[in-house]
Amino acid sequence: MKKFFMVALVFLNIAFVVTPAIVGRSNASITPLEKTRNVFGLPDASIGMLDADYQKIITLTSTLDVEWQRSALKAIPRVIKQYGSYVDEVASEFNLTPHLLAAGIVVESLGNPYAVSRHGARGCMQTMPATEKDLVTKGDPFNCRTNIRQGAEYLAQLRDRYGYKDTSMMLAAYVDGPQGVQAYTRDNLNNHEYIKKILFVMFHIHRMHNTYVH
Repeated sequence: MKKFFMVALVFLNIAFVVTPAIVGRSNASITPLEKTRNVFGLPDASIGMLDADYQKIITLTSTLDVEWQRSALKAIPRVIKQYGSYVDEVASEFNLTPHLLAAGIVVESLGNPYAVSRHGARGCMQTMPATEKDLVTKGDPFNCRTNIRQGAEYLAQLRDRYGYKDTSMMLAAYVDGPQGVQAYTRDNLNNHEYIKKILFVMFHIHRMHNTYVH
């Protein structure tokens, strides 16, 4: 299982940086993972792994709350339909994979633009007011498109300013703060619920993608 989790994190890293998005049909499409650019020099077999190792992914994410899983699976088609093309556009601008960005929307808010956490995070990508002040992207965080862009800019900032080029570290920093993850070990990341949720959603976006083919 530990070996598989490492393969899964390799998948996250392979899918991290993408080529410019391919324009899809209406808003109901998203660039398929097969179109991503392997800038890490790692094998692209991880795409096949998502198809072949369904049960392993399910086992890996089995500790996630069942009701949350059901809610996430319901939210994925809606998020892709409403924001798929925009996610493609923004992900390309900030050099992120659209699957990862779309997964962030689902995990953070289930696509609810008016979501507010008990800590004060808000919008589709649950950005904090203090974080928003440090971003170039300004505007109403309760506008989902604005907040998607703010979340993408913050992810890119974590990668470029703080040097979290390892995707799992970048994701952990997004939810726990850039200072909070500096002492994290690989075991911390392997057992991080947020990373498991992102992997779960990315996997199911990939499996559902034929519904939204170009």
